[in-house]
Amino acid sequence: MPESLLVHGNIQALPLVHGRLPFAVEVRRAMLAERHDVLAVELPPSLENAVLRAIDRLPLIQTVTYRHRPAFLEQEDDHLFYVPIDPCDGIIEALRIARRERTRIAFVDAEVEDFLERPAVLPDAHALHGLGLETWYRLVLPRTLTLARTAQDELREAHMAARLNEISTTVGEGRKILFLCGLAHWEAVRRHLESGTGRIHQEDGPPEEGIAVHPIHPRSLPHLLGEMPWITWRFEKHRGGIDPEPFDPTHALKDLLIEARSAYEKAFPDSLESATPQALRTLLRYLRKMVVRRGRLLPDPWALAVAAKGTVGNDFAVTLLETANGYPPNAAVENGLEMTADAARIDERRTPAVPRTPGEARSLRRLELTRRPEQHRAAEWRRGWNPNDHCSWPPEDVVIENFRAYVTRRALTLAGLSLRKTEPFTTSFKDGIAVRESLRDWHLGRIHVKEEPPVAGDVGALVTIFEEDDEGTKFPWRTTWMAEHEEESTLAFYATDPKEDMVGPGIGRMFYGGCLFLYPPMLIPDVWDDLRFEQARRPSERLLLAAIHYSREKFIAHLGPTPPAPEVQAQAQALGRHIVHLPASHFSRTTLERMRRAHVLGGRHVRSWASRFIS
Repeated sequence: MPESLLVHGNIQALPLVHGRLPFAVEVRRAMLAERHDVLAVELPPSLENAVLRAIDRLPLIQTVTYRHRPAFLEQEDDHLFYVPIDPCDGIIEALRIARRERTRIAFVDAEVEDFLERPAVLPDAHALHGLGLETWYRLVLPRTLTLARTAQDELREAHMAARLNEISTTVGEGRKILFLCGLAHWEAVRRHLESGTGRIHQEDGPPEEGIAVHPIHPRSLPHLLGEMPWITWRFEKHRGGIDPEPFDPTHALKDLLIEARSAYEKAFPDSLESATPQALRTLLRYLRKMVVRRGRLLPDPWALAVAAKGTVGNDFAVTLLETANGYPPNAAVENGLEMTADAARIDERRTPAVPRTPGEARSLRRLELTRRPEQHRAAEWRRGWNPNDHCSWPPEDVVIENFRAYVTRRALTLAGLSLRKTEPFTTSFKDGIAVRESLRDWHLGRIHVKEEPPVAGDVGALVTIFEEDDEGTKFPWRTTWMAEHEEESTLAFYATDPKEDMVGPGIGRMFYGGCLFLYPPMLIPDVWDDLRFEQARRPSERLLLAAIHYSREKFIAHLGPTPPAPEVQAQAQALGRHIVHLPASHFSRTTLERMRRAHVLGGRHVRSWASRFIS
């Protein structure tokens, strides 16, 4: 094995994955650290003028397109070939630096009529930052050698080797040549250089009138760029600044979250789905686990959106995606070329498109997100709202009933702690070893066992307080819902007005301030009109008094930020009830925020279309 796999004579190779930021950073480091006499890139000569012209207009991102047949000879299955002028592509970055440094440029790829795209699944390129190019290349080389190859690959690699030999002979052995090509091609090119089997492929490129440069529509940027548009813009700003440190995409991701939070708070100032620092910390932990599970180092937009939706909510996930897809220089482009990775819209017709610089293979994954309705649509839905006919959304009922069952089990466990006894081990282990007491007397050689007698009684009611409403204005909607079947609880709650947050026709969203669950369900008068609870000073206290009155069991679970008032506990004791308080701080904030969010439907008939508007 040669000392370096990336050097042949006076040719220094830099194999890369198109569109990936780490290679652009590596190209920038290599070209600014050492002067090269010639820059050779894996693009055909026919595109040189158009590509350089588009590069001169950066940071506006454009794409160079070409066809091999004139327009009047086009067939329905003809493809449009394109080269996105992506600032995070190593070849584009090298050409920008070469233009500035007045380095000789050579486009050395072969002219081929029907370019065959060959995207590959490769290890995360961001490992390049810590490993260095040579080490990273040696590690991924076995993977690249297993990729499927075509006759066109052989033709192009032999042509590039012959062109590099020509350039090397022309400039002389003492001159340095930097060669940039796709990761899968360098080994074959190097073999041709060593064996002298390179050969020129004689073929004409596309006609000049078939080559065009188009600005890219903002909606198309996520499909064409190798990195998120936000990351691309941050890299563009970094390379134009004076910071001597290499660009770090992890810092850009943190800036993305902060920027998205600012945009979210501006767009939804009254939302109770808060992107608090704690929520963002949870988001980052969740994101890290997702990324590691998928064998990557940095998240993609899908992972960001999933984590944002799971930890804050739908609206924040939508705002985060919109921020991640933002690229200011192209924001004003209205008539730009609309494209995906494999198609373009030209003259209102879908045209198959093939990238001339294919990067990593991409896959689409499903994620349901809903945008807030436009103001006129929400107002129209609000006018049709029936305040006397409403019901819940069954999938949310299942979730909140599971949460109720979980909290009641924890309350019973907590109630049983006062009955727990420990004693030195004699003849029986009883309910198990008491670890704490055994460790305390370990030096005495004494083992303690515990006895946990069953709790006499069950939990008949759960009161969950998410937020107090002392003024009575933040959560104005107060009602009592009867159970629709035996598996549901009777529910009384105070919440925001769903009519003020319409997400679909007959569908409003609300946030609980507090709620009372009575299980098994029972028919009761409306808690908010019952004069027996008028002594309550706040809505949360009224719910707890109702729980004391209607509970059929001894225990009442109370989940909230603060314990119940002493006089309420005294009233419970007088009626033979015991309140078990569970501090809200002992539960995941993310879980509590998810539980307090629910949708209200304007009648059972709305359930037939509600899934289209509730994500």
